[in-house]
Amino acid sequence: AQEGPESPFEGMTATSKSADDMPEAQKSSEEMTVESVDRALDEVRPYLISDGGNVEVQLVEPDSTVDTVNTHLDFLRPAISNYGGSVEVLKVENGVCEIKYEGPEVIWEGVSTSITDRFPEVSEVRRIGAEEA
Repeated sequence: AQEGPESPFEGMTATSKSADDMPEAQKSSEEMTVESVDRALDEVRPYLISDGGNVEVQLVEPDSTVDTVNTHLDFLRPAISNYGGSVEVLKVENGVCEIKYEGPEVIWEGVSTSITDRFPEVSEVRRIGAEEA
């Protein structure tokens, strides 16, 4: 018999995706900070300690970085290229994403919308022309 508290993950499988199967902390839409992640880990910390481990949050980086936004836009690049255009993320800072974009306006609207939909912390997408970049 196992000593210590029963794991909240007992009986879960790697394919479990139901929100009902997730620890309460994972359901939260709270802003990701060192403190909020540490609070979320408090739910599982007794189980970690009972297994001889623990975890300390050192750093929480925003989901929206130049690399992650550029990777997200990879699915749009073929369409943009088909119209002779291009897209490159220049900077993501303080809720603003700056994009160097050349191509049709209708595709620009899709680029902008896809960024704000995927990265809620980005409140503004600015189009920077080739002459400004």
